[in-house]
Amino acid sequence: MNTLLIDVGNSQLKWLMGQQLGKTPLQRLNRSENCLAELTLLWRQLEPVEVVVIANVTDTQMTKEIISVCESLWPQVRCLSAVTEKASHGVTNSYLQPERLGVDRWLVLIASWVQYSKPVIVVDCGTAITVDALNQQGQHLGGLIIPGLTLMQHSLAQNTFALSKSNVSFKPALANATEPAIANGSVLAAAGLVEKVVNDLEQTEAESFQLVLTGGDASQLKQAINRPCILDPELIFKGLQRYLETHG
Repeated sequence: MNTLLIDVGNSQLKWLMGQQLGKTPLQRLNRSENCLAELTLLWRQLEPVEVVVIANVTDTQMTKEIISVCESLWPQVRCLSAVTEKASHGVTNSYLQPERLGVDRWLVLIASWVQYSKPVIVVDCGTAITVDALNQQGQHLGGLIIPGLTLMQHSLAQNTFALSKSNVSFKPALANATEPAIANGSVLAAAGLVEKVVNDLEQTEAESFQLVLTGGDASQLKQAINRPCILDPELIFKGLQRYLETHG
């Protein structure tokens, strides 16, 4: 069965054929006015798709438009839009209103639990950085959300006189110029938060947590974290596959 897995984020739309997990790089497209037309051209090159599974953290209209594109390309396709649940695959949601937990956060928690079956802290580094934890029983302990690295840097550049964002490479050190000071500071700020969460949870829960990083800026954040961690850029797509197992 040819399955197309789609992750709709605030900045980018990413996709992968289910059978290509772990074998080929993710495909991605920046969100723009013309992105649906561009997607149509790109997806025409795919083998006929039978099932589409979508994770969308933005407006529902975008989901409808993507489904319309898929149905125009593959008339027999079946489309699923993933939603957050109270429990699935051994993971229990801690939110009093389960649906208020972002579906992207829910899917990476499911994928992490299925893959590691141990206490885990998942950090998703996208437009926002989210930190979520599961204990030994698969119980969601809650999470944190902060601006992503690019958002931090843009916010500082836009709201402070004479400061600007640049694409300088991150180094885990003090800087001697403004642009690298901003770049290094944003990454180290995020890294400090992650390390504090891990240290505090390991003390309060008396358990060792596996740290997993995912998302577009995960590799950059990994450079600044002084503890072992796993980099898994496909984590949300693994979660979409698990979602398909129970809703397909």
